[in-house]
Amino acid sequence: MSTFSKRLQATLTYDGYITSSAKIKRLAETFSVHSSTARRWLAGDSKPRKICTQNFLNGYRTLNMPFDWLFRGEWEWTYATTERQAIIAGKSPQVVKVITAMRTMTEWEQSKVLRMLIRMGNNDPKVSRLSDMRDLGQISVQQFLAMM
Repeated sequence: MSTFSKRLQATLTYDGYITSSAKIKRLAETFSVHSSTARRWLAGDSKPRKICTQNFLNGYRTLNMPFDWLFRGEWEWTYATTERQAIIAGKSPQVVKVITAMRTMTEWEQSKVLRMLIRMGNNDPKVSRLSDMRDLGQISVQQFLAMM
């Protein structure tokens, strides 16, 4: 999403604020700004000038989206901490699941998962075969990783 306005629209729409008036009201309350200011942000006519104010910092935290993505449109794969954030930013919810799982893995497990992902990207039939075996309960996760 290329603009601050579009990113705000996507976030608010996902959260159930469908009408323009509902979005304007939510933004005005969240960022403690006048409704005309919120309307200009949503229309793409302007964006916040003082992004380091406490109101703005509290606002983007309330929206629960990464600051760099919301304000600048920059996304790092480590930003997503929830499936909601990934979906709003146009990323795969699977990314969040992988990131969350990798944060709790040992270094050995991380290296094996990385190797598996590279093999998957190269359409390695071994990964598909082992994955099927894992899904059928024929091998454990540890056995699966050890064979990578």
